Amino acid sequence: MNTPQLQQIAVGDIFPTSDNQRKNIEKSEGFDELIASIKGGGVRQPVQVWPHPDKKGKYELRAGERRYRAAKAAGAEIITAIIYTGLSDAEAMDLTYIENKFRKDLKPMEEAAEVALLIERFGGDVRAIAGRIGKKERWVRLRANINAKLIKEWKSIFENLDKHPSFRSWSVKHLTLIARLPAARQKQLLVDATDYYFEPEECSAADLKEYIGKELKLLSGAKWELADETLLPKAGACSKCEKRSGHQPLLWFDSDEQVEAGDQCLDGHCYQAKEMALLQRTAAGLRAKHPELVYAASDHPNSNEARQISENLGGYISKWDYKTCPKSAKGALPAMYINGKGAGKLTYIKLSDTGSGRAGKAKGVPTPLKQRRAMLDAKRWAQLLIDLREKVAATKVTEICFDDKATGLMALVALYGNKISYHARADVKYKSAEELIKAGRKKVLETLWETFGPTLDDLLTYNGPITQTSKEYIIRAEWIAKLICIDVKAMLKEVSSRKGFAVPKSWAGLKEDGTPKKAKPIKKNKSEKKERAKRAKTKKAGKKDDVQSCRICGCTDTNPCIDKKTGEPCHWVEDDLCSSCEVMAVKK
Repeated sequence: MNTPQLQQIAVGDIFPTSDNQRKNIEKSEGFDELIASIKGGGVRQPVQVWPHPDKKGKYELRAGERRYRAAKAAGAEIITAIIYTGLSDAEAMDLTYIENKFRKDLKPMEEAAEVALLIERFGGDVRAIAGRIGKKERWVRLRANINAKLIKEWKSIFENLDKHPSFRSWSVKHLTLIARLPAARQKQLLVDATDYYFEPEECSAADLKEYIGKELKLLSGAKWELADETLLPKAGACSKCEKRSGHQPLLWFDSDEQVEAGDQCLDGHCYQAKEMALLQRTAAGLRAKHPELVYAASDHPNSNEARQISENLGGYISKWDYKTCPKSAKGALPAMYINGKGAGKLTYIKLSDTGSGRAGKAKGVPTPLKQRRAMLDAKRWAQLLIDLREKVAATKVTEICFDDKATGLMALVALYGNKISYHARADVKYKSAEELIKAGRKKVLETLWETFGPTLDDLLTYNGPITQTSKEYIIRAEWIAKLICIDVKAMLKEVSSRKGFAVPKSWAGLKEDGTPKKAKPIKKNKSEKKERAKRAKTKKAGKKDDVQSCRICGCTDTNPCIDKKTGEPCHWVEDDLCSSCEVMAVKK
């Protein structure tokens, strides 16, 4: 580089470089004051230029663009400049970058664009750039990543901060935290910020990091093998996934040790889907060993969790409706926890008196027909609720049975609220009241019905024992069916005709107290005679015989069989015959 020269040159002979990424200079704070100052005393600090590479006799501006533009706006024809000759491209870049590097008013997107340009001009040599500007490699990569990976919606906000004043306090540190997330998570984060899940004005970079961290999952805590590609085939193996912090370690960690210990899943929805897939796999394995397996909640699930469990596993027993017990306890049921720290683990439970009504019922006491009918009716309503949820989801706003649909919908929202989740809100087409109002009354009604849908679904979601569907849910089903012009009685009649919901034929042979009307004497086979003879001999010898077993299925007090139709443990109808086998015994 030759010795720089200080000269007065024509403003018209200077052309700004494209390397300077500063935008909207004329709108920057203090620009009007700078114009007034130049009109009064000229440009006091020289701009920096070098011979233009394409325009002979002209100059390319390398530093001082704000002063240059203010001079033009002030009508100045001459400006003081330092002219550099013999510079390499890298040295010319240094002039521009160093000028902007120490400016306090450089905006986040401008800083990111400057670094991205350096990477482009230096052939991607991050180490060389870091050394030249005196920063760490990770500092360089984080800012370059903003330019490359930040979604356009976030870029638009920070390129037009005058339209989004609540984000004016956000720095480049905020953007580095956002840009390293998957695009879908960035969109969700934008919804969170604009829908007031947190206040942008009061959100520091540390606050944002903490907020984002709540959604991230440490892969070291996953209960499945990270190399397993079959758990959720669409997602593939976690170890090969790009949506984890370990895939781009230089944006997240300072050392290899940190990568191994702190690798996190960046896609919370995928992580939850794998947790559910693992529960399904575990349940299938346990059910193969324990056909009578039931599901039990160890914690009270929120509405979203309850819906996921119902859709993927089916009904479960609430934590209030059972007590854990030893495997050998009378009436003990094998159960799998479906949530909490013990999710997927096997335990044994007894249903409480406030639960299904089956716990603590002694063998030898049959279930009265009245109670059996009530349980079957509750089971039918549980299925009707599931069917009605599907019908509600398929119903359009034009099909609801209100003459004045707008007033009717507003009344429903006023009574039951709008429980749309922020995940669902992200999919709603209209993002502001102004947009929706412009779309017209018809679109307003359609959107109101669309966003009220989750509330109706929540009202119809029942997660207790299917034979204990409460009156409250039946009342809800009746008025919601009426709302969408569905005949609930016809629905119930159709459900009652299905297999598993019709009245069992065996009930015809039972009295109202649940005992058989008349049982024919059973011809005993040789093995049964031997067993009876053995018991008689034992009794005669004065030995205590504590084991009572069914002569057909072999179940005992400590290991009762489960009626597949009612889902309840069997009871004794004779000394050696359980209720599950009474019909079979009559046939024999």
